Amino acid sequence: MKKHLLYNKLNTQQLSKINVIVGDLSKNQFGLNNKEYKLLANDINLIINSGADINLLADYESIKPVNVNGVKEIIKLSLSSSKIIVPIVNLSTYSVFMKQEPKGDFKDNFDEQQFGLVPLENLNILPGGYMQSKVIGEYILSSAAKLKSIPYIIIRSPSIFSNPTTGIGHKADFAQLFIQACSIIGHYPDLSIGFLASPITWCVENFINVILNENSWSTNNNSPISKLNVYNINSEVIKTETLVKDFSKRIDFSQWKKLINQSEHKTCIKLRTFHTLNYGRYNLSNGYGISKRTKQLLISLGSYGNGGIINYEMINNLLNYNKK
Repeated sequence: MKKHLLYNKLNTQQLSKINVIVGDLSKNQFGLNNKEYKLLANDINLIINSGADINLLADYESIKPVNVNGVKEIIKLSLSSSKIIVPIVNLSTYSVFMKQEPKGDFKDNFDEQQFGLVPLENLNILPGGYMQSKVIGEYILSSAAKLKSIPYIIIRSPSIFSNPTTGIGHKADFAQLFIQACSIIGHYPDLSIGFLASPITWCVENFINVILNENSWSTNNNSPISKLNVYNINSEVIKTETLVKDFSKRIDFSQWKKLINQSEHKTCIKLRTFHTLNYGRYNLSNGYGISKRTKQLLISLGSYGNGGIINYEMINNLLNYNKK
């Protein structure tokens, strides 16, 4: 909280409501003993699972303990309360649609609820274990919710960009590393890659508004779950060059890749070690931007606005913060 300049914005009463319990998504009962686990299960009324292993170079088996088994542990926690079945919000990712073309009725009017989950036969099309694990996690949660009447929401998040004002963000995020690396070497690759990214403030506001909206939930008054309950809360698909062309020059991809691999700057090292430089694997079709239905919902909740699009001021704040 201090790193993100949030700590001083909370008063003593607000801070007193925060109770940190250290656990591990990959372990049974999060690594807690029976007493700790029981106390936790009976003292919660909502579970928001935003934990994940986001290493894009990892294969499925390496990433499964956190991203797949972790979802199972969240479900167990929901069902372990002696008071209620605890509602679950599970954060997934827009990248489950990478390298997949929308077809038929969804080509011009994508709707995540009607589209359903990514077909399992398409699993190997996905470019990495992270995306595959998120698809499996969605299947596990939606199936368990149907069997056990667990109220749930799946939120497919965009790539979460830095704070638009402070420039503070996740140091391993692809979009932020890519922008910084292009600024450092002064060039960007001649690839037109589509992806989704929105600033963290916009994401959080929309996530919270959907969660707090009772009509967003899969079940009401314990009625049977009759539909897949997923929301693609993102903005519009953008191209990588639009983010960097104002401060770097376009060069051949192989040349750009060589410059990144030769650079000893810590940002370039992190980009090439945490993310594959084979960016063609990560392309996202224009058809998978926000659906009309979800966009209308966010507008009705008063939180869609224009803040979901990354602009030059946000990029400049990111670059300035990371030069400190």
